[in-house]
Amino acid sequence: MVEKEKIGIKKEKEGKIPGDDEDGTAKPAGKEGRKIKGTYTAKDEKMISYLEYAKTLTAKFPLFDIDQIPRDLNTQADALASLGYNFTPAIFFKIPIVHLLEPAISKPGQVNPVSTDNNSWTKPYYDWFLRGILPQDMHEARAFRIKTSTYSIINNTLFKRSQPGPYIRCLEPDEAKQVLQEVHDGYCDNHKGGRSLASKVLRTGYYWPTLRADCLEYCAKCEAC
Repeated sequence: MVEKEKIGIKKEKEGKIPGDDEDGTAKPAGKEGRKIKGTYTAKDEKMISYLEYAKTLTAKFPLFDIDQIPRDLNTQADALASLGYNFTPAIFFKIPIVHLLEPAISKPGQVNPVSTDNNSWTKPYYDWFLRGILPQDMHEARAFRIKTSTYSIINNTLFKRSQPGPYIRCLEPDEAKQVLQEVHDGYCDNHKGGRSLASKVLRTGYYWPTLRADCLEYCAKCEAC
């Protein structure tokens, strides 16, 4: 152990860190690390923009490295994450949700245009808030105006006021599928059934009209649920 510490101190004095290659370059771990190092190509147009932005940020540091810790060496962090997930007192639900309304790759003064499908459930809301267009039928128009009292558009993005109070972002169908997959199968890893999944999506800050039905259908296809 003492010899390893001596080797680590020596490498730090030489401008290296433990775990580096012999030439002092860091060993990137994972797909994102290889993208930063240039050994893995980003193909998606948006990911390419994020990658270029990340490179401009990392260039400001004298030393930058991305390292992946194997799960068997990270048991304490896993246990802490599991404990935090199961410990959900009421005060946690009072934490305000903060949405990033503009991506980091947006240029100054750039306005993201509103583009919705003609069949999208959000189109009537955009038509009313941005263009003042209401349904032609008088009774439908009156009912729709009452319904829009819980909605608002912020930076060309539709939001809905949740029951606890904070605004949550309204998603298009393709965005909803992506969120469902991430919350259920991604880092959030929720396998407690459709109702639990729907509640977690809402707490994360997202909404669409068929949220609960979609969560039940999604979980019905999952063996772990």
